[in-house]
Amino acid sequence: MKNIIPAMILLLLQTSVFSQKWEHIYGNPGTDESFQDVTEFYDKGYLLSGVSKANQGTWLIKTDINGNTLYEKTMVMEEWDISTPICTNLSVNQHGEIICTGHIYNDWLVKWIEVWLWITKLDSCGEIEWCKAFQIDLSNGSFTDIHILNDGKIITLADVHNYNTDESHTFIFCFSPNGNLLWKQEYWTLAPGGLHFDTVKVKDIEKIGNNYVISGDCWYSYPGRPYILYHGPFFKMLNSDFEQEWSLPFGTADTIEGKTYKSIALNDSVFMGAGVLSSDGLGDQCFLMFVDKYGNELGYKSILNDSIGTSVAWSYIDGIERINDSLFMISIEVGDSDTSSYRGEMIIDTSASIYHKVFHPKETGGKSGMIRTFDGKYAIGCSWEEADTIHDIYFYKINENLEQDTVYPGIYTYDSLCPYQIQSEVIDISDCVIIFVNVEEAPDPEDYFANLKTIPIRVFPNPARDVVTFGFENTEYLPPSPPAWSPACRSGKAGKPSNGVKWPSLSIYNIFGEKVHEERIYRNQGESRLNLGAWPQGMYIAVVLNEGRVVGRVKFVVR
Repeated sequence: MKNIIPAMILLLLQTSVFSQKWEHIYGNPGTDESFQDVTEFYDKGYLLSGVSKANQGTWLIKTDINGNTLYEKTMVMEEWDISTPICTNLSVNQHGEIICTGHIYNDWLVKWIEVWLWITKLDSCGEIEWCKAFQIDLSNGSFTDIHILNDGKIITLADVHNYNTDESHTFIFCFSPNGNLLWKQEYWTLAPGGLHFDTVKVKDIEKIGNNYVISGDCWYSYPGRPYILYHGPFFKMLNSDFEQEWSLPFGTADTIEGKTYKSIALNDSVFMGAGVLSSDGLGDQCFLMFVDKYGNELGYKSILNDSIGTSVAWSYIDGIERINDSLFMISIEVGDSDTSSYRGEMIIDTSASIYHKVFHPKETGGKSGMIRTFDGKYAIGCSWEEADTIHDIYFYKINENLEQDTVYPGIYTYDSLCPYQIQSEVIDISDCVIIFVNVEEAPDPEDYFANLKTIPIRVFPNPARDVVTFGFENTEYLPPSPPAWSPACRSGKAGKPSNGVKWPSLSIYNIFGEKVHEERIYRNQGESRLNLGAWPQGMYIAVVLNEGRVVGRVKFVVR
């Protein structure tokens, strides 16, 4: 069910102070709103997600290049009035399709609370293509980060907490572009002393080279005191097939307490984690951790609070982007006491030296998001204090000197991939959500990728008389054909690649083991048809060979 609604009342600060500056506040006056995530759109506009307390649902705000609202979408669950869908992560693919991940919050009449994993895909016009929720027995969970791969598959990082055992588990879910769960994998953290603690909180997955790094924090045991635990950062490295290469409880030799929120590659061999160092007496501090691709610790640096400001009692980093080879923009939250906090940005290097800083007193705690934009600037979303306990969404853009950006003049075309003008609306997702999905039915990555190397064959009709058709699967993963100008094509030897191994082929044998037919199979080939007019009656076996191995087989009968 969809209801077209006028745009939500926006508190756009378009006064003379803000007229040339790039900043906006979105929200309903007197209603608490919260920011969740921001991403840059293909048309150089922006898409923000938040939680609208007025609608009890996910609030998507699409803006132009200068942050002015073009339209809004609010996803709610009208038939589940105790449930609130919350989109904590956003991504947009090359087709203008939007992926929202996060969780559905269910308050069962205050008797208990459940949190279901939730993922939704919208088309280039902002209409729902599919959405799914996953309930795992005795557990609450949320998707905490998202990546869209080059082939359109969707990788989601999930944090799942079992409230019966008080253990947390780290998952990666992989979805096809049409929403099928292709595979899932659970990852464990090995703590010092050989103990496994599943009390893990994962926050970020970053692509570093051909690998992926998961960042988070975990409970570890103090050396020599296995029953006394402390909270420390950790990293996991996964290869391109999402197999775990290593798991690193960072700083165990120094009993470092803290958390990791984001990671960023420094080069092909080293990455830097950013987060917080928990320190007795000195307060929480901004923290940088350095690790190589083999899982070796290379050191760490903290930013002392008094170097940020004389009244700063605590601080932490929750966003980081590169400025150049040596400087980084970080988004931080700082506090003067346990009850007051505000946000800001700093320019630092890998030695934790501060080059420049700016703070925004009315920016408050909660989620924030910082992205590097197409023009080398930095767009930042967070919460803005309208009044006590009442917040709106603040969105602004700064340059590498921490100065507010100015607006772009001119007329721009937006949402060109949608054939009609997009309207603001409320979307009821009660019917499209699939509840109680059994994630155990999904294979793990090893089985999934092994299956891709096979080429299942279907044959029809069977038995056959005059013509038989073979249907192939997974041929999109075969090697491409050689280019027309290649020596193999010019010489007519395209049946063999340069390394001497035969190209993928379909071979047919009779019951005596004699080969009666052979043909090349090409990348993305869906089927092949054969004329059986001169074939003797009897049983035959069709075999697909790839790289010298049998990867598909089927029997059929000729009458």
